[in-house]
Amino acid sequence: MGMIDAALDLKGVYRRGWIEKAGISEPESVADHSYATGIIAMVLADADGLDAGRAIRMALLHDIAEAITGDITPGSMPGEEKARLEHQAMETLLGGLPEAAREVCRGAWREYQEQRTPEAVLVHDADRLEMALQARRYAGDMPDGVLEEFLASSRKGITGSRAAGMLREIS
Repeated sequence: MGMIDAALDLKGVYRRGWIEKAGISEPESVADHSYATGIIAMVLADADGLDAGRAIRMALLHDIAEAITGDITPGSMPGEEKARLEHQAMETLLGGLPEAAREVCRGAWREYQEQRTPEAVLVHDADRLEMALQARRYAGDMPDGVLEEFLASSRKGITGSRAAGMLREIS
């Protein structure tokens, strides 16, 4: 499976947390989530004077391994096992790319995984903020208390002041 096929496949990989925790029968796909995360990352990066192109690349790639692994929810397996599976999947996806593209994509994915740059931290914040924004959209369909669980998870994961401010505005 190539990287482009994986991106297309993500349209049919549904976010399991919405199904398992919130009982949403037809939730957003991983592709939906990645696209929205990219838009949020672009806006945040532009506002903070960071490299929006790098942030968008990371946002688009951050969950692409899920085309192979599926959406692994937190707590469903040890973190080391999840990281190993995602790394294997990413190497498989990168294998079919031309060398220059492979190295750029591998570098961006690792940068995000390692959270070693301001852009990577910003994309992590965008990922958490997207989840909170989506939770607000699903709020009426969720059992009591579940929305707060998703918002609390977002609050806990966001470190940047701009993203935290945006989260405060919606919660």
